[in-house]
Amino acid sequence: MNLLVTQAITAKLDFFHSRIDDFIVITEIERAPPNLTAVGFQNHPAGAEINGGEITLDWHLTAGLQSLFTWSFKNFVRKSEELDSSGQPLKFLYGPENQIAWGIYARPFDRIKLALEATWQDRYNIPDFYAHLRGFSSAIFDSFTYVNMRLDYQVPIPKSLSIDTLKMSLFLNNIGDEKAEETVLGFEDHMAGREAFLSISAEF
Repeated sequence: MNLLVTQAITAKLDFFHSRIDDFIVITEIERAPPNLTAVGFQNHPAGAEINGGEITLDWHLTAGLQSLFTWSFKNFVRKSEELDSSGQPLKFLYGPENQIAWGIYARPFDRIKLALEATWQDRYNIPDFYAHLRGFSSAIFDSFTYVNMRLDYQVPIPKSLSIDTLKMSLFLNNIGDEKAEETVLGFEDHMAGREAFLSISAEF
């Protein structure tokens, strides 16, 4: 659903509903020593429903300045408290209840463009077997915020050169140096920290 708030601000509102039945889950199979604990797959006996939505605000402050804000939310509801063979209820994995993204896009000069984007993700559940494998005290990953920036400069080109456009771009990713963990099986792995890239592109 699209709404015109003012001449400069537009809003978009979306809702969704999802039903889950016979969801396949990974279970731990305890075996007597010296055998190692194994993993198996089964359809979880409990079903669930997911309700949520997304709100987007697009604000054109001036001809060369725009702001974009998005908030998405989810509500996970189990339809029963039945447990799988590992004694675990049905869990909503990898899906944070709330996510927020905010961006500012500016063109202060004719040849310069600037973009600043921030994304916040709520904490979320990870598989119990993965938490057990890694020795974590909790099967929940913390929330985190990523801030990225991009600066584009359109380089003036002498008429003597047979180049249509020449652009230099500076990328600064994860400015806050967040080290959010990833669930890559068997590896001590985090998302990349602070990064910087310089790009030069030309069109002939």
